[in-house]
Amino acid sequence: LVLSRVVVSDELPLLGFPAAFLITSIQQVVGFIACGVAVLVLAWSPIKYKLRKLSTWREWRAVFAFSFAFAMNHALNNYSMSLLAVSLNLVIRSCIPLMTVLLQAAFRIFNIEGFGKAAGGTSPA
Repeated sequence: LVLSRVVVSDELPLLGFPAAFLITSIQQVVGFIACGVAVLVLAWSPIKYKLRKLSTWREWRAVFAFSFAFAMNHALNNYSMSLLAVSLNLVIRSCIPLMTVLLQAAFRIFNIEGFGKAAGGTSPA
């Protein structure tokens, strides 16, 4: 899906701006703003968001793994938009929170290590 007929490249016959990049960039901006608002709201609540310095190689490795997974998620999403209709792609992506809740519930039911406990190893009150 191309959003305009503006010539992007004369050498290559490219027109317009791909919708996949626009949708991804809008999602990134909205997500960034939502996280920023959440951190500001939590600053005045009893549940404060505190940054923690990564101290072990295992923590750094986990951050890199999640960063790679996040980047691949967006790369594959942009690729899938060339194969699927935008509306179908957005419906599929909107189901991600549902799958997250279902997976977390399954991890808790089957007592898979590391899930179902708050940071620090204690259950939430």
